[in-house]
Amino acid sequence: MHIYSMSGRAIDRQEWRAFVDAFSRRHDGWLVSVAVEQDARPRRYLALDVPLRGVIAELNDDSNSMMVLTGDTVPRAMHFVQRPISLAVEETADGAEAELTITDDSGARTVIEFRSPMRPELVDGVASRIEGH
Repeated sequence: MHIYSMSGRAIDRQEWRAFVDAFSRRHDGWLVSVAVEQDARPRRYLALDVPLRGVIAELNDDSNSMMVLTGDTVPRAMHFVQRPISLAVEETADGAEAELTITDDSGARTVIEFRSPMRPELVDGVASRIEGH
């Protein structure tokens, strides 16, 4: 669990697919942990410090789901969220995305938390300075 000052922002359902597509591109390869929270129980971690490979939203009239892809190997690890009802992002005080939470219709929350939240443009700047040496 991070010790950052964070604020949450709900993502409108009409924006889910575009948001997770952009989120996946921004954070491809970043180290994340994936956990499930339900009721008052503590987070149950499914993956710790693994590369994020993407979040996919399958939103149809008759079935909705989201899939979280992680790992370095093929096949990658997958976690499915059936019947999602909300999507929210937690951001640090400086605007870095720290967690993405998908809540399903049972109230269970799948949380994707970054090991080191920072704004993507800062990561690119660090990479550019390192490559310039």
